[in-house]
Amino acid sequence: MQPATEKTLTEVTLLSDAYERALAENDLEALDCFFYNGAETVRYGVGENLYGADEIAAFRRARRGGSPPRTVIRLRTHSQNKTVAARQTAEKKTVGHLS
Repeated sequence: MQPATEKTLTEVTLLSDAYERALAENDLEALDCFFYNGAETVRYGVGENLYGADEIAAFRRARRGGSPPRTVIRLRTHSQNKTVAARQTAEKKTVGHLS
């Protein structure tokens, strides 16, 4: 397996950071752009699994106040090959927040 290039790692990092900002700001239009617009898209959540871009978008719009505040406690970037990498985050809810 070849490690991802620096360009690929930078792009994945920037996209991951932008996703976290969109979650924190409840930027629904930006959040929609992070998911492929198709019926085969799946989002695995803490309390729900959503199937298809329409279901994911509907979930976001029905959620009062957006995503519960959270703190990212661990980031890992996994290199698949020169042009593919994935970023994994581990987070915890902000203390005192009721979900």
